[in-house]
Amino acid sequence: MKNLAFFLLSVFLSFYFDSLKSQPYYTKRNEIPVEYTWDLSHLFENWQQWEQKYKDLSPVISGYGNLKGTLNKGEVHLYRAFSSWDSLFNETMKLYLYAMMLQDLNDQDMEAAKHLQLANNLQDELFMVSAFLEPELLTLDENQLQLWFNTSQNLLNYKHAIMNSFRRKEHILPEEQEELICLFHGPYSTSTEIYDELFYTDSNPPEVILDNGDTVLLSSTMSSHIAKYDTNRNNRIKAYNASFKTYLDKKNTCALILKNTGEMDWALAQAYGFYSTLESKLFNNNIPVSVFENVIKTLRYNSSYSKIP
Repeated sequence: MKNLAFFLLSVFLSFYFDSLKSQPYYTKRNEIPVEYTWDLSHLFENWQQWEQKYKDLSPVISGYGNLKGTLNKGEVHLYRAFSSWDSLFNETMKLYLYAMMLQDLNDQDMEAAKHLQLANNLQDELFMVSAFLEPELLTLDENQLQLWFNTSQNLLNYKHAIMNSFRRKEHILPEEQEELICLFHGPYSTSTEIYDELFYTDSNPPEVILDNGDTVLLSSTMSSHIAKYDTNRNNRIKAYNASFKTYLDKKNTCALILKNTGEMDWALAQAYGFYSTLESKLFNNNIPVSVFENVIKTLRYNSSYSKIP
């Protein structure tokens, strides 16, 4: 049975790698067949549509703060607060995704970059005006909430989110402090933005000559394509060495970006009362630190790299 399994696996891998060999390298975006490109029309047809949605959303988000002080008035009011936030967040995400994906197509698309910043600002505004939501929710009686869940199917759809807030109670700040934290959403992402600008927008991807004589420009997409699909190991080595030389040439800048990210994570973890940044990262998904540490321990114990400290 084991021999049969190995035989079937070898047959599968043979067909799989043969299929990969037939996949072409595309060096220009306009060469890619349209069926393999993103269709963003289900989000917006153009920037004019995007800007109209942005214009329509702005006053609605500003008005969300009017729901403050209404959560204790009954299940209808509580449902309105959560469903409205849900809807507004989804709409801002559409704005964000459209701009982000167009910028991903061309890192130097300044129009996309401008709209991406506007989308980020709008989401920050939503977080600011809704800073009251969880602190006010935690003033409600849990027994009363259970009664509301029993009488309102609409509110029941948000039971997990609501009860998860109570689980996170000790790490939720008062409204005024939550508002202050919101002011740091922009600075918090600065390291990521610097990294993206440095290694994507302002970088000049290296060229590499593959074993078949083709010269390819090693964009991040091309590097990933070679690493995943090129069955020639020597090509993968060439792509890896050329790609990571870019990072080695800027290793001090990379170290500074990493340092800044770690400091911001630590500051937020402290602000929310966590013992460590690891605990803060795992807490929202309800994963104990001990589970994470056990995974690492098990991996090291069963790995050929078990001597790694």
